[in-house]
Amino acid sequence: MLVFLLLLLDFCIQTSGQQQTAPPGRCDVPQRLAVHTDCSSCAVSITANCPHGFTKLDTTNCSYVVQIGGREVELEGCQHLCVENFMHPQCCPGHWGPLCLSCPSWSGKTCNFNGVCVDGDVGNGTCICDEGFSGFACQECKNPNAFGKKCDKVCDCVHGVCNKGPDGDGQCLCQPPYTGRRCDQVSRGCRGCSSFSYCKGEEKEAGCDCLPGYRRMKENRCLVSCAQRDCDVNAHCSTQASNIKCICKPDYEGDGKICIPKNPCLENNGGCPINSTVCVFKGPNKSSCECMFGMSPVGGSPEYGCQLVSACSADTCDPTAVCQTKLDGKARCLCDPGKIGDGRRCYGNLMERLIELDSRGDHRGNLTGAIALFERGCSMVLSHSGPFTAFFPLLKQPLTGVNEEVVCKNHLILGQHLYKALEGRDLNLYGGEKLRVKVNKGLKCLE
Repeated sequence: MLVFLLLLLDFCIQTSGQQQTAPPGRCDVPQRLAVHTDCSSCAVSITANCPHGFTKLDTTNCSYVVQIGGREVELEGCQHLCVENFMHPQCCPGHWGPLCLSCPSWSGKTCNFNGVCVDGDVGNGTCICDEGFSGFACQECKNPNAFGKKCDKVCDCVHGVCNKGPDGDGQCLCQPPYTGRRCDQVSRGCRGCSSFSYCKGEEKEAGCDCLPGYRRMKENRCLVSCAQRDCDVNAHCSTQASNIKCICKPDYEGDGKICIPKNPCLENNGGCPINSTVCVFKGPNKSSCECMFGMSPVGGSPEYGCQLVSACSADTCDPTAVCQTKLDGKARCLCDPGKIGDGRRCYGNLMERLIELDSRGDHRGNLTGAIALFERGCSMVLSHSGPFTAFFPLLKQPLTGVNEEVVCKNHLILGQHLYKALEGRDLNLYGGEKLRVKVNKGLKCLE
Protein backbone atom coordinates (compact mmCIF):
# COMPACT_ATOMS: atom_id res chain seq x y z
CA MET A 1 0.00 0.00 0.00
CA LEU A 2 1.27 3.47 -0.78
CA VAL A 3 1.85 5.49 2.33
CA PHE A 4 1.25 9.21 1.91
CA LEU A 5 2.89 11.88 4.02
CA LEU A 6 2.43 15.63 3.63
CA LEU A 7 5.57 17.58 4.48
CA LEU A 8 5.40 21.39 4.67
CA LEU A 9 8.39 23.03 3.05
CA ASP A 10 9.96 26.26 4.18
CA PHE A 11 10.98 27.36 0.72
CA CYS A 12 9.12 28.74 -2.29
CA ILE A 13 8.92 26.90 -5.59
CA GLN A 14 9.77 29.03 -8.58
CA THR A 15 8.81 28.51 -12.19
CA SER A 16 11.10 29.64 -15.01
CA GLY A 17 13.22 31.52 -12.49
CA GLN A 18 10.31 33.68 -11.29
CA GLN A 19 8.14 33.26 -8.20
CA GLN A 20 4.55 32.40 -8.97
CA THR A 21 2.01 35.02 -7.91
CA ALA A 22 -1.19 33.71 -6.33
CA PRO A 23 -4.55 35.35 -7.19
CA PRO A 24 -5.94 37.99 -4.77
CA GLY A 25 -6.95 36.41 -1.47
CA ARG A 26 -4.81 33.33 -2.10
CA CYS A 27 -1.65 32.49 -0.17
CA ASP A 28 -0.66 29.17 -1.73
CA VAL A 29 1.82 27.10 0.27
CA PRO A 30 4.68 25.04 -1.19
CA GLN A 31 4.36 21.41 -0.11
CA ARG A 32 5.96 18.07 -0.76
CA LEU A 33 4.07 14.82 -1.21
CA ALA A 34 6.14 11.79 -0.27
CA VAL A 35 5.17 8.30 -1.43
CA HIS A 36 6.70 4.94 -0.52
CA THR A 37 6.39 2.24 -3.16
CA ASP A 38 5.35 -1.26 -2.16
CA CYS A 39 7.96 -3.21 -0.24
CA SER A 40 9.32 -6.08 -2.31
CA SER A 41 12.51 -8.03 -2.95
CA CYS A 42 15.45 -5.69 -3.43
CA ALA A 43 16.12 -7.47 -6.71
CA VAL A 44 12.54 -6.80 -7.84
CA SER A 45 12.36 -3.25 -6.50
CA ILE A 46 15.04 -2.12 -8.97
CA THR A 47 12.40 -2.17 -11.70
CA ALA A 48 9.72 -0.46 -9.59
CA ASN A 49 8.76 3.00 -10.84
CA CYS A 50 7.56 6.04 -8.95
CA PRO A 51 4.03 7.30 -9.70
CA HIS A 52 3.67 9.72 -12.61
CA GLY A 53 5.02 13.14 -11.70
CA PHE A 54 7.11 11.87 -8.77
CA THR A 55 10.90 11.71 -8.51
CA LYS A 56 12.84 8.88 -6.84
CA LEU A 57 14.62 10.34 -3.83
CA ASP A 58 15.94 7.37 -1.89
CA THR A 59 15.74 3.61 -1.37
CA THR A 60 15.15 2.26 2.13
CA ASN A 61 15.05 -1.15 3.76
CA CYS A 62 11.73 -2.74 4.71
CA SER A 63 10.12 -6.12 5.26
CA TYR A 64 7.28 -7.93 3.53
CA VAL A 65 5.48 -11.26 3.89
CA VAL A 66 5.17 -13.95 1.20
CA GLN A 67 3.59 -17.40 1.16
CA ILE A 68 6.08 -20.16 0.40
CA GLY A 69 5.06 -23.80 0.57
CA GLY A 70 1.84 -22.96 2.39
CA ARG A 71 3.53 -20.90 5.12
CA GLU A 72 4.03 -17.19 5.59
CA VAL A 73 7.63 -15.97 5.58
CA GLU A 74 8.74 -12.44 6.46
CA LEU A 75 11.54 -11.30 4.18
CA GLU A 76 13.81 -8.28 4.07
CA GLY A 77 13.18 -6.05 1.09
CA CYS A 78 13.50 -2.58 -0.39
CA GLN A 79 11.18 0.29 -1.27
CA HIS A 80 11.62 3.65 -2.95
CA LEU A 81 10.85 7.06 -1.49
CA CYS A 82 9.26 9.15 -4.26
CA VAL A 83 8.53 12.87 -3.89
CA GLU A 84 6.57 15.52 -5.75
CA ASN A 85 6.78 19.27 -5.05
CA PHE A 86 3.69 21.36 -5.70
CA MET A 87 1.85 24.50 -4.61
CA HIS A 88 -1.05 23.71 -2.31
CA PRO A 89 -3.96 26.19 -2.79
CA GLN A 90 -4.71 28.05 0.42
CA CYS A 91 -6.65 31.18 1.30
CA CYS A 92 -4.92 34.07 3.04
CA PRO A 93 -6.07 34.80 6.61
CA GLY A 94 -9.41 36.59 6.52
CA HIS A 95 -10.52 34.92 3.28
CA TRP A 96 -12.71 31.91 2.74
CA GLY A 97 -14.04 29.30 0.32
CA PRO A 98 -12.78 28.09 -3.06
CA LEU A 99 -12.77 31.68 -4.38
CA CYS A 100 -10.99 33.03 -1.27
CA LEU A 101 -13.53 35.82 -0.74
CA SER A 102 -12.99 38.41 1.99
CA CYS A 103 -14.52 37.79 5.40
CA PRO A 104 -17.12 40.32 6.66
CA SER A 105 -15.42 43.50 7.82
CA TRP A 106 -16.39 46.78 9.44
CA SER A 107 -14.33 49.92 8.84
CA GLY A 108 -11.72 47.74 7.15
CA LYS A 109 -11.40 45.42 10.16
CA THR A 110 -12.19 41.72 9.70
CA CYS A 111 -15.07 40.85 12.05
CA ASN A 112 -14.40 44.34 13.46
CA PHE A 113 -11.55 42.72 15.45
CA ASN A 114 -14.26 41.52 17.82
CA GLY A 115 -14.55 37.97 16.56
CA VAL A 116 -13.02 35.18 14.52
CA CYS A 117 -13.89 34.47 10.89
CA VAL A 118 -14.50 30.89 9.77
CA ASP A 119 -11.99 31.31 6.97
CA GLY A 120 -9.85 28.97 4.90
CA ASP A 121 -10.62 26.80 1.87
CA VAL A 122 -13.56 25.05 3.56
CA GLY A 123 -14.76 28.03 5.62
CA ASN A 124 -18.08 29.80 5.11
CA GLY A 125 -17.06 33.38 5.93
CA THR A 126 -19.11 33.57 9.14
CA CYS A 127 -17.91 35.75 11.99
CA ILE A 128 -17.98 34.02 15.39
CA CYS A 129 -18.29 37.05 17.68
CA ASP A 130 -16.60 37.43 21.03
CA GLU A 131 -18.71 37.55 24.17
CA GLY A 132 -20.77 40.74 24.26
CA PHE A 133 -20.71 41.42 20.50
CA SER A 134 -23.15 40.66 17.65
CA GLY A 135 -23.84 41.45 13.99
CA PHE A 136 -22.55 39.91 10.75
CA ALA A 137 -19.20 41.64 11.25
CA CYS A 138 -19.40 41.80 15.06
CA GLN A 139 -19.99 45.52 14.60
CA GLU A 140 -22.73 45.77 17.25
CA CYS A 141 -22.96 45.28 20.99
CA LYS A 142 -25.06 42.35 22.11
CA ASN A 143 -26.65 44.70 24.63
CA PRO A 144 -28.49 47.23 22.41
CA ASN A 145 -27.91 49.96 25.01
CA ALA A 146 -24.13 49.42 25.40
CA PHE A 147 -21.17 51.25 23.88
CA GLY A 148 -17.37 51.32 23.93
CA LYS A 149 -14.64 49.12 22.44
CA LYS A 150 -15.48 46.35 24.88
CA CYS A 151 -19.24 47.02 24.95
CA ASP A 152 -18.89 47.31 28.71
CA LYS A 153 -20.45 50.76 29.17
CA VAL A 154 -24.18 51.55 29.26
CA CYS A 155 -25.91 54.58 27.77
CA ASP A 156 -27.75 56.83 30.26
CA CYS A 157 -29.68 59.18 27.94
CA VAL A 158 -33.03 60.21 29.49
CA HIS A 159 -34.67 61.91 26.48
CA GLY A 160 -32.48 61.17 23.49
CA VAL A 161 -30.62 58.74 21.23
CA CYS A 162 -27.31 57.33 22.38
CA ASN A 163 -24.24 56.98 20.15
CA LYS A 164 -23.93 53.30 20.98
CA GLY A 165 -22.07 50.26 19.68
CA PRO A 166 -18.33 49.37 19.73
CA ASP A 167 -17.50 52.56 17.79
CA GLY A 168 -19.81 54.74 19.90
CA ASP A 169 -18.79 57.10 22.66
CA GLY A 170 -22.09 57.15 24.56
CA GLN A 171 -22.91 60.74 23.54
CA CYS A 172 -26.59 61.60 23.77
CA LEU A 173 -28.38 63.21 20.81
CA CYS A 174 -31.14 64.96 22.71
CA GLN A 175 -34.78 65.00 21.70
CA PRO A 176 -35.93 68.65 21.49
CA PRO A 177 -36.42 70.62 23.65
CA TYR A 178 -34.16 68.61 25.99
CA THR A 179 -30.45 69.22 26.29
CA GLY A 180 -27.57 68.46 28.62
CA ARG A 181 -25.20 65.52 28.81
CA ARG A 182 -28.03 63.10 29.70
CA CYS A 183 -30.79 65.00 27.84
CA ASP A 184 -32.53 65.75 31.13
CA GLN A 185 -32.64 69.57 30.88
CA VAL A 186 -35.07 71.76 28.88
CA SER A 187 -33.63 74.38 26.50
CA ARG A 188 -35.64 77.28 25.08
CA GLY A 189 -33.35 77.35 22.04
CA CYS A 190 -34.58 73.97 20.92
CA ARG A 191 -38.33 74.47 21.27
CA GLY A 192 -38.78 75.09 17.52
CA CYS A 193 -36.76 72.11 16.19
CA SER A 194 -38.33 70.14 13.37
CA SER A 195 -38.89 66.42 13.35
CA PHE A 196 -35.83 64.11 13.13
CA SER A 197 -33.54 66.70 14.63
CA TYR A 198 -31.76 66.86 17.94
CA CYS A 199 -30.84 69.58 20.36
CA LYS A 200 -27.15 70.38 20.06
CA GLY A 201 -25.22 72.37 22.64
CA GLU A 202 -25.82 73.48 26.23
CA GLU A 203 -28.58 75.71 27.62
CA LYS A 204 -28.57 79.15 25.89
CA GLU A 205 -26.06 77.97 23.27
CA ALA A 206 -28.23 75.01 22.25
CA GLY A 207 -29.57 74.79 18.70
CA CYS A 208 -31.20 72.34 16.28
CA ASP A 209 -29.30 69.92 14.01
CA CYS A 210 -30.41 66.94 11.91
CA LEU A 211 -29.96 63.43 13.29
CA PRO A 212 -27.30 61.21 11.63
CA GLY A 213 -28.70 59.81 8.39
CA TYR A 214 -30.87 62.93 7.80
CA ARG A 215 -30.20 66.03 5.75
CA ARG A 216 -31.38 69.60 6.29
CA MET A 217 -33.81 70.61 3.58
CA LYS A 218 -35.92 73.73 2.94
CA GLU A 219 -37.55 75.41 5.90
CA ASN A 220 -34.99 73.70 8.15
CA ARG A 221 -36.76 70.36 7.78
CA CYS A 222 -34.74 67.16 8.30
CA LEU A 223 -35.42 64.37 5.87
CA VAL A 224 -33.96 60.87 5.79
CA SER A 225 -31.37 60.23 3.04
CA CYS A 226 -29.38 57.21 1.91
CA ALA A 227 -25.61 57.52 2.03
CA GLN A 228 -22.89 55.11 0.98
CA ARG A 229 -21.89 54.52 4.59
CA ASP A 230 -25.40 53.42 5.59
CA CYS A 231 -25.55 50.12 3.67
CA ASP A 232 -23.20 47.44 2.32
CA VAL A 233 -22.03 47.83 -1.26
CA ASN A 234 -24.05 44.70 -2.08
CA ALA A 235 -27.27 46.09 -0.56
CA HIS A 236 -30.10 48.34 -1.72
CA CYS A 237 -30.78 51.42 0.38
CA SER A 238 -34.30 52.80 0.68
CA THR A 239 -36.18 55.24 2.89
CA GLN A 240 -39.45 54.37 4.54
CA ALA A 241 -41.13 57.23 6.36
CA SER A 242 -38.40 58.40 8.72
CA ASN A 243 -36.20 55.29 8.53
CA ILE A 244 -33.36 54.05 6.32
CA LYS A 245 -33.74 50.45 5.24
CA CYS A 246 -30.88 48.32 3.89
CA ILE A 247 -31.73 45.08 2.07
CA CYS A 248 -29.08 42.76 0.65
CA LYS A 249 -29.20 42.26 -3.09
CA PRO A 250 -30.39 38.92 -4.49
CA ASP A 251 -27.77 36.16 -4.08
CA TYR A 252 -26.46 37.82 -0.90
CA GLU A 253 -27.49 37.46 2.72
CA GLY A 254 -27.05 39.62 5.79
CA ASP A 255 -28.61 42.54 7.63
CA GLY A 256 -28.05 45.05 4.82
CA LYS A 257 -25.20 46.77 6.60
CA ILE A 258 -23.14 43.65 5.99
CA CYS A 259 -23.93 41.37 3.03
CA ILE A 260 -22.08 38.15 2.20
CA PRO A 261 -22.50 35.90 -0.86
CA LYS A 262 -24.89 32.98 -0.49
CA ASN A 263 -23.06 29.67 -0.71
CA PRO A 264 -25.37 26.85 -1.93
CA CYS A 265 -22.72 24.24 -1.00
CA LEU A 266 -23.34 24.80 2.71
CA GLU A 267 -26.68 22.98 2.58
CA ASN A 268 -27.12 19.40 1.40
CA ASN A 269 -23.87 19.54 -0.60
CA GLY A 270 -25.53 22.02 -2.95
CA GLY A 271 -27.86 19.29 -4.23
CA CYS A 272 -24.91 17.26 -5.57
CA PRO A 273 -24.84 13.47 -4.93
CA ILE A 274 -22.90 13.15 -1.67
CA ASN A 275 -21.19 9.80 -2.27
CA SER A 276 -19.52 10.61 -5.58
CA THR A 277 -19.37 14.38 -6.13
CA VAL A 278 -18.24 17.58 -4.46
CA CYS A 279 -20.04 20.90 -4.57
CA VAL A 280 -17.81 23.74 -5.78
CA PHE A 281 -18.68 27.34 -4.87
CA LYS A 282 -18.57 29.48 -8.04
CA GLY A 283 -19.74 32.87 -6.75
CA PRO A 284 -22.78 34.47 -5.08
CA ASN A 285 -25.50 31.78 -5.01
CA LYS A 286 -23.71 29.81 -7.73
CA SER A 287 -22.20 26.35 -7.53
CA SER A 288 -21.51 23.30 -9.62
CA CYS A 289 -21.11 19.57 -9.04
CA GLU A 290 -17.78 17.97 -9.83
CA CYS A 291 -16.83 14.30 -9.72
CA MET A 292 -14.52 13.10 -7.01
CA PHE A 293 -11.00 12.25 -8.14
CA GLY A 294 -10.85 9.13 -10.27
CA MET A 295 -14.55 9.21 -11.16
CA SER A 296 -16.50 10.13 -14.30
CA PRO A 297 -20.05 11.46 -14.71
CA VAL A 298 -23.00 9.13 -15.04
CA GLY A 299 -25.10 10.13 -18.04
CA GLY A 300 -22.66 12.87 -19.00
CA SER A 301 -23.35 15.15 -16.03
CA PRO A 302 -22.00 15.08 -12.44
CA GLU A 303 -25.41 16.29 -11.21
CA TYR A 304 -26.65 12.71 -11.74
CA GLY A 305 -23.71 11.18 -9.88
CA CYS A 306 -20.32 9.76 -10.81
CA GLN A 307 -18.79 6.33 -11.01
CA LEU A 308 -15.27 5.01 -10.48
CA VAL A 309 -13.20 4.91 -13.67
CA SER A 310 -11.09 1.82 -14.10
CA ALA A 311 -7.39 2.65 -14.18
CA CYS A 312 -6.59 -0.88 -15.36
CA SER A 313 -5.60 -1.89 -18.87
CA ALA A 314 -4.20 -5.04 -20.43
CA ASP A 315 -0.59 -4.04 -19.75
CA THR A 316 -1.03 -2.27 -16.39
CA CYS A 317 -0.07 -5.30 -14.28
CA ASP A 318 1.78 -8.57 -14.67
CA PRO A 319 -0.31 -11.24 -16.45
CA THR A 320 -0.41 -13.21 -13.19
CA ALA A 321 -1.58 -10.23 -11.12
CA VAL A 322 -5.01 -8.78 -10.34
CA CYS A 323 -5.56 -5.09 -11.14
CA GLN A 324 -7.74 -2.99 -8.85
CA THR A 325 -8.74 0.67 -9.05
CA LYS A 326 -8.30 2.45 -5.73
CA LEU A 327 -10.48 5.29 -4.45
CA ASP A 328 -7.88 7.82 -5.58
CA GLY A 329 -8.37 6.61 -9.16
CA LYS A 330 -4.99 4.89 -9.39
CA ALA A 331 -4.31 1.28 -10.30
CA ARG A 332 -3.10 -1.22 -7.71
CA CYS A 333 -1.57 -4.51 -8.83
CA LEU A 334 -1.70 -7.58 -6.58
CA CYS A 335 0.25 -10.70 -7.46
CA ASP A 336 -1.69 -13.96 -7.38
CA PRO A 337 -1.33 -16.03 -4.20
CA GLY A 338 1.96 -17.89 -4.15
CA LYS A 339 3.72 -15.25 -6.22
CA ILE A 340 5.80 -12.30 -5.07
CA GLY A 341 6.53 -8.91 -6.58
CA ASP A 342 5.04 -5.42 -6.82
CA GLY A 343 2.22 -6.51 -9.13
CA ARG A 344 3.79 -4.85 -12.13
CA ARG A 345 6.07 -7.87 -12.19
CA CYS A 346 5.26 -11.08 -10.35
CA TYR A 347 7.47 -14.08 -9.71
CA GLY A 348 6.45 -17.61 -8.81
CA ASN A 349 8.71 -20.30 -7.33
CA LEU A 350 12.17 -20.80 -8.80
CA MET A 351 11.13 -23.68 -11.09
CA GLU A 352 8.36 -21.53 -12.57
CA ARG A 353 10.77 -18.66 -13.04
CA LEU A 354 13.34 -20.92 -14.71
CA ILE A 355 10.77 -22.25 -17.16
CA GLU A 356 9.59 -18.68 -17.84
CA LEU A 357 13.13 -17.49 -18.62
CA ASP A 358 13.66 -20.38 -21.03
CA SER A 359 10.45 -19.66 -22.89
CA ARG A 360 10.99 -15.99 -23.73
CA GLY A 361 13.50 -13.15 -23.69
CA ASP A 362 17.26 -13.20 -24.18
CA HIS A 363 17.71 -16.67 -22.66
CA ARG A 364 15.01 -18.39 -24.67
CA GLY A 365 16.10 -22.01 -25.29
CA ASN A 366 19.40 -21.57 -23.42
CA LEU A 367 18.13 -23.04 -20.15
CA THR A 368 16.51 -26.26 -21.38
CA GLY A 369 19.34 -28.38 -19.96
CA ALA A 370 19.23 -26.47 -16.64
CA ILE A 371 15.50 -27.15 -16.37
CA ALA A 372 16.09 -30.90 -16.79
CA LEU A 373 18.91 -30.79 -14.21
CA PHE A 374 16.92 -28.93 -11.56
CA GLU A 375 13.70 -30.90 -12.17
CA ARG A 376 15.52 -34.19 -11.52
CA GLY A 377 17.76 -32.85 -8.75
CA CYS A 378 15.64 -30.62 -6.47
CA SER A 379 12.33 -29.70 -8.05
CA MET A 380 10.53 -30.12 -4.71
CA VAL A 381 13.02 -27.85 -2.94
CA LEU A 382 12.66 -25.10 -5.54
CA SER A 383 8.87 -25.34 -5.51
CA HIS A 384 8.16 -25.48 -1.77
CA SER A 385 11.17 -24.20 0.16
CA GLY A 386 13.22 -21.08 0.27
CA PRO A 387 13.66 -18.29 -0.22
CA PHE A 388 16.77 -19.01 -2.31
CA THR A 389 19.14 -17.14 -4.55
CA ALA A 390 19.85 -19.50 -7.49
CA PHE A 391 22.60 -19.58 -10.09
CA PHE A 392 21.24 -21.16 -13.29
CA PRO A 393 23.86 -22.41 -15.75
CA LEU A 394 23.28 -21.80 -19.44
CA LEU A 395 22.67 -25.36 -20.67
CA LYS A 396 20.87 -26.19 -23.88
CA GLN A 397 21.35 -29.91 -23.24
CA PRO A 398 21.03 -31.82 -19.92
CA LEU A 399 24.20 -32.87 -18.09
CA THR A 400 25.01 -36.58 -17.90
CA GLY A 401 26.94 -38.61 -15.39
CA VAL A 402 26.41 -36.21 -12.49
CA ASN A 403 24.54 -36.36 -9.21
CA GLU A 404 21.70 -33.99 -10.10
CA GLU A 405 20.65 -33.42 -6.47
CA VAL A 406 24.14 -32.43 -5.34
CA VAL A 407 24.74 -30.19 -8.37
CA CYS A 408 21.35 -28.56 -7.97
CA LYS A 409 21.73 -27.81 -4.25
CA ASN A 410 25.21 -26.40 -4.80
CA HIS A 411 23.68 -23.80 -7.10
CA LEU A 412 21.53 -22.36 -4.28
CA ILE A 413 22.14 -19.87 -1.47
CA LEU A 414 19.63 -19.46 1.33
CA GLY A 415 17.89 -16.07 1.29
CA GLN A 416 17.37 -13.39 -1.34
CA HIS A 417 20.45 -11.48 -2.38
CA LEU A 418 21.48 -8.99 -5.00
CA TYR A 419 24.61 -10.03 -6.91
CA LYS A 420 26.24 -6.74 -5.99
CA ALA A 421 25.74 -7.54 -2.30
CA LEU A 422 27.48 -10.91 -2.76
CA GLU A 423 30.70 -9.55 -4.28
CA GLY A 424 33.75 -10.12 -2.14
CA ARG A 425 32.03 -12.56 0.20
CA ASP A 426 32.49 -16.24 1.01
CA LEU A 427 29.14 -18.02 1.09
CA ASN A 428 27.88 -21.45 2.15
CA LEU A 429 25.88 -23.17 -0.60
CA TYR A 430 22.72 -25.10 0.22
CA GLY A 431 24.43 -28.37 -0.77
CA GLY A 432 27.36 -27.86 1.63
CA GLU A 433 29.98 -26.45 -0.73
CA LYS A 434 31.46 -22.98 -0.35
CA LEU A 435 31.41 -20.14 -2.85
CA ARG A 436 33.56 -17.05 -3.20
CA VAL A 437 32.22 -14.18 -5.29
CA LYS A 438 35.11 -12.11 -6.57
CA VAL A 439 34.56 -8.44 -7.30
CA ASN A 440 34.09 -7.93 -11.05
CA LYS A 441 35.46 -11.44 -11.72
CA GLY A 442 32.46 -13.66 -11.30
CA LEU A 443 32.18 -16.80 -9.15
CA LYS A 444 34.71 -19.32 -7.85
CA CYS A 445 33.93 -22.56 -6.03
CA LEU A 446 36.10 -23.27 -2.99
CA GLU A 447 37.29 -26.75 -2.03
